[in-house]
Amino acid sequence: MATRIVVICKSHLMPGADNVKNALMANMTCQQLWARDFDASQDRLVTEGGYHLYNQTCSLVIDNGPVDAAEQQILQSYSPDEYRAKFGTEAYENMKRQIEEKGIARRFKDGEL
Repeated sequence: MATRIVVICKSHLMPGADNVKNALMANMTCQQLWARDFDASQDRLVTEGGYHLYNQTCSLVIDNGPVDAAEQQILQSYSPDEYRAKFGTEAYENMKRQIEEKGIARRFKDGEL
């Protein structure tokens, strides 16, 4: 089964010098999920964003597995009550706070605040 990992971060929070930030982030991501470094022979990496600039949103997409995989992973969605029941009130409040913080950051970026 193919796996896709999407990482979104801010450029100034990425470790390493500008010319190695993408490689370090790919290695860190693969270490977290698969306990190994990024391997170009089996993984595919797509990056976007101004990682060499300050405070820019950057994204990395790492694909692993067959390109035309027939199996698709089903993503589960939860209502607020289901999420709270499954993961607990603290996890729900953290998720809610993160969503609010992203909204504030987006409004600030768009000049609304």
